[in-house]
Parts: sequence; structure tokens; C-alpha cells
Amino acid sequence: MSPDPLNSSCSVCRDLYDKSRDSLSLNPAALVESADGGCFACQLLRSGLAHARPDFIHQVEKVGIKKQANAPLALTYLIKGSPSQETVEIYAHKDSPTRYPWIGPGTEVSADSSSDECFNLIQGWIQDCLANHSQCPLDRLPELPTRVVHVGSATQPPRLLITEKHDRAEYLALSHCWGPPAKAAVTIKTTAATLQQFQTEIPWAILSNTFRDAILIARRLGFQYLWIDSLCIIQGDAQDWAIEASKMAGVYANAFLVIAASGAPGGDGGCSGAGRDASTEGVMRMECPGASDGITTYAYARRSRKGFHFALAEMRGGEYSHGWKSAFGQPLETRAWTFQEEELAARILFYTDDELQWRCSQTNACECRGSRSAPGSSDIRHTLAKYAGGTASSEQISRSNARHQTPKEKVDTWYFIVSEYTRRDMTYISDRLPGISGIATCWERAERDTYHAGLWEQELPRHLLWFSHSVGLMAPTRGSTRHPSYYAPSWSWASITGAVVHMRDAGDIHIRVVDVSTEPFTENRFGPVKRGNLVLAGRLIPVKLKATPSLSPEYPPIIKIIDTRAGMEANDLGGVTPDVQTLAGDLELNLDEVHYLLPVACRKEINGVALSTTMPIASLVLRKSRTSIRSFERVGFSSTAYMSGWEGLTSSVVEREINIL
Repeated sequence: MSPDPLNSSCSVCRDLYDKSRDSLSLNPAALVESADGGCFACQLLRSGLAHARPDFIHQVEKVGIKKQANAPLALTYLIKGSPSQETVEIYAHKDSPTRYPWIGPGTEVSADSSSDECFNLIQGWIQDCLANHSQCPLDRLPELPTRVVHVGSATQPPRLLITEKHDRAEYLALSHCWGPPAKAAVTIKTTAATLQQFQTEIPWAILSNTFRDAILIARRLGFQYLWIDSLCIIQGDAQDWAIEASKMAGVYANAFLVIAASGAPGGDGGCSGAGRDASTEGVMRMECPGASDGITTYAYARRSRKGFHFALAEMRGGEYSHGWKSAFGQPLETRAWTFQEEELAARILFYTDDELQWRCSQTNACECRGSRSAPGSSDIRHTLAKYAGGTASSEQISRSNARHQTPKEKVDTWYFIVSEYTRRDMTYISDRLPGISGIATCWERAERDTYHAGLWEQELPRHLLWFSHSVGLMAPTRGSTRHPSYYAPSWSWASITGAVVHMRDAGDIHIRVVDVSTEPFTENRFGPVKRGNLVLAGRLIPVKLKATPSLSPEYPPIIKIIDTRAGMEANDLGGVTPDVQTLAGDLELNLDEVHYLLPVACRKEINGVALSTTMPIASLVLRKSRTSIRSFERVGFSSTAYMSGWEGLTSSVVEREINIL
């Protein structure tokens, strides 16, 4: 094998030297054989792969290689039997290149997130954003929240500041995990008993590691004020909680920067998480073989990977976390409250388990890859940016209105918000609506729509097409139940506790909204409701439900819908997805009582091609109300392909007004 680093006669790796090619693939077995035969380049590639997967020859079928100018060489592969993708980056230090032209420079990740190098990097991101980003907010004197933490200094302790109306100054906000209930219960909080004391001093000794880190970060970045929910909202005071939760949109949207303690599952973790794997065992130094002049050069192998959730991050206008640990999601990404905190932020600084990451409207950046132009704001932030916090400038509003979403795009965007939000965990299920009230506040201002317990009045029939994602592939491991006491009307996804998805592209709507109303339970109009009423004009079909054995023992029985109309008793109208279904298989449905099918939408074509046989019909499954005569309650959802379409299913049924509670 040739030791020439500028050329290779090796049949396995010679394409690496071809300047006209920027991608190629390798067979792992052939790579190992070539390395054993003495090819220096193959030895280097083998060492990098073995760093991430010692047994890669048996776990990987093909390795894709991507070459980019002035960037690390990327080796990407799939693990057999796993949906995740892994990458090994091989790079050299910028001031110490190797002899191999295909090994580009890489940026090293600091072993300590509190290092001067890290803070210099953060300051660089901030200055670049302020100087060059026309789409990022420039309001340097926003109105302060009701209360903020004055971070103090090395000689002055932090304290709680109660602001005056119209006080203005820059401030930061913290997004963090409270931890499990036992941990959350002992987290330092402002209560009626501590409110007076904290205005003088918040004792450093009783602050959690995460709060201490956030205060130190604010000090080093030169900010006086920091908003932390458990300290700036009076805990245990229902009225204060309702008022401040309704202001959440403004708090996060107007913060100069949101600090996200991504890697910490609770207050003990701190902002830097449990470790920095990208800079410890995540990176391996490799001596470059083949030198004839006695000078030793080094390349470095850094492993990263991405799990299934990377698509969710990219759909939201960001990037997936690409460290070795953080790629499968950080603790902060599992919490429901933090979803809106991230979406509302103008700028956000993520402290992941692997590295620092930055995101604003125009840039994604991190320690290992530097800064990159963002692919464009997500549809969520496109909508929220119009009136986030009610303080957007006319210039920002003009920019955000440059591209109007169609009604369908708006509905799909809300579908995604609900799906992403409800799949996350929540310590107190009573926060199900308050936890998204900030986004709802901005949406209402932007779209001039009316909110009803998680649904919007415009296009309301389409917003009704939600169903429970309590079992099946990628469903959260918590099932779905009703709230212990009345929380939202049964036609709202907020009435259940599990994950929710919607039926997209349902086709033509065949119901009309006659009336809809909801009455808030607290001063937060976007929180739980006292009562909700929906009157629809539609066709109601009496049916009975029948349980049939599941195809798999780990899944509950399938509930079939059987038509009970005269002459149509044998009609199988498909299956029902119950709104309530626990992991143990418990259902809310009583199969002995009469149920009703309310068809909502029918799709007559797919991709512009008319359906001539079966047509998908989306329906709500109802039962008679337990509390009010001549009213109904929703208990499930059904989507079935009906042979003769809408007319065939509903022609024998007269339209009527249907009151759903």
C-alpha cells in the first residue's frame, strides 16, 4: 500500500483523494481488510469508526462519507435493527493540519462550559446577532416582568425585585426542569412566607445548582436581571399564578436571551448537565500513520448521532442536538412547559450534555460546528413573531407578514404545536392549558382568532379532528385519562391527559358550527374552563361498539363500530380510537350502551386523483351526556374508508343540531 498521503492506490479509499467527488460509500468488511493489509488511510478510518462502535464490522452494513471544504470528514451509518443514525467526524486542529487533504479542520469543544473560551463564544454569537441579524428583535429596553431576580455580584447576594409599572431594562429568562414531584416540592420558591425575605436576599446556600449557574451566566454576560418561574411567581397563590401565567408570552418573547438548562433533569444538574461527552470520551486523538519525515501529526474522531426526534427539531426551524448523548433528546425536551419557552424565545442558549448551542431567527450555532444560517423560521415562529408579547415593532410585523399562511397551513401548524406539546410530560396535569397559554396568547393576536380550550374558532371543525395517541409506535408511556374534575369540554383535546395527534388532509367538511362558547375558570383566559358548549349541525348515526381480540398481546382489544340502523345492522363502520385508554388497557367506554357516530369530513381525492371506490371519512364517537339531557359527550375518534362515500353513509340520516358538552 502507498504511504503517500496525497494519493492512494487502495481500491477501498482512493476516492477520498478524488477532488471531484464529495461523497462516497465504504463496505466495513472491505475497510477492515484493507486496514489489516497496511493502508494507512483505512487504518485511520477504522480507528474512527471503532471509537464509536467497537463492533462496527458486525453492526454496520454501509458507511457513507461526506467531504466538505474546510470542514471535518463525516462518516455516517445506520446500526442494524435501530432507526438511529450515527456519525463520526474526523478532523484536525486548525493550526495543526494533517498530511491527508481530505481531513478538514474542526472546532474543539471545551471541557468546561464555564471556561473563558465558552463565554467568548457566547459573546461572539450575541454581537453577531445584534450587528447583522435584521430578523432578530432589537428592543434593548423591554418592559420588565412583574418580578425579576436582581443577580447581584461577587460581593452582593441576589435578591427579588418587584418592578414598577413600565420599568424597562434588558433581562434574561431561564428555561429549566423542575424534576420529579419529590424534587419539585423542595425546589426553592417564592411563597407568601418568603416574599419579604427574598426582596432583601435570596440565600445562595439554598439555591439549586441550576439557579446558581444561571445567575453566574447572567453576571458574566453583563445582565442585571434574570426571570426564573419558581422565584418570580408566588407559588401556592392561585390568583398570582393565573395572572403571571397569562403573561408568559411576553416574559419569554421579550427576554433578550433565554438560558436553557437542557441537560439537567432537575435543579441539581446545573446548566452544564451531567457531563461534556463531546469533549471527554466523545473525542479520540489518533496519530496519523505514514509519515516519512519523522513529524507526527494528529487527527481527531468525534462521534455524534441523531435519534427519531431530530425531524421535530428541524420542523421547528432549529437543528437536532448532534452530540453523543444529547442527540436522543435532553431532559428539557421532555417537559411540556419548556416547549413554549423555546418557541417564544428571540434568542436561546442551550446548555446540552455535550456542548453549547445557540439559536435565533437567522442562525444556528454550536461549539463543534460554528455558526450556520438557519433554514428559516418555522411556521410556528412565523406566526408568533407577529405580535409576540404585544411589543413587536412595525418593521418586525411587516417582515413577519411577508409570507401569509393559507388556512390549511395555519391548521397544520396548530396540529404540530398540539402534537409536540402533548407528547411531553407534565408534573401537574392541571397545567395542561396554562403550559401552552403563552403560545395561544400570541396566536390570538396574530390571527385575530378566538380560543376555546385549546381549539380555534376559525376552522373549528378541522380542529375537532384530534385523536388520542396513548398506545402504539412512539406513544408516550403514560396512556390517557380524564382529569379528576371538570377541566375542559369533551370535544377539546385538553379534556384528556395523554398525547394527541390530528387527522391531516381529512377532505371536505360536512358539519356546520351553530354555536360555541367556553367560560374561563381563572383570570387566565387561556387556562382551564368552567364549562364549554358546542352546537353542530350534522348527521348522527346510532351505533354499537364491539370488542374484538387484538392482533398483538401487548395491545388492547380493537373496538369495532357496528351500524344499528334498520336494514344496516351488519355494517362494520371501522374501529374507534378511544379518547381514554391507559397502559393497562382500561377504557372509558361502556360497550353495553348506545353510542353515536358523527361524521365530520370526507376525502374524495388523493393527490388530485378522484377516489372512485372507498372514501376516507373522519368521525367523532359520542355518547349521551351523563350530566345534561339532550346533550352528548365525545368519547373517541374514527376514521374509516367507506365504500360508497359520504352519501352512502349519511343519506338516510336527517341533519340536526347536536349539542356536545
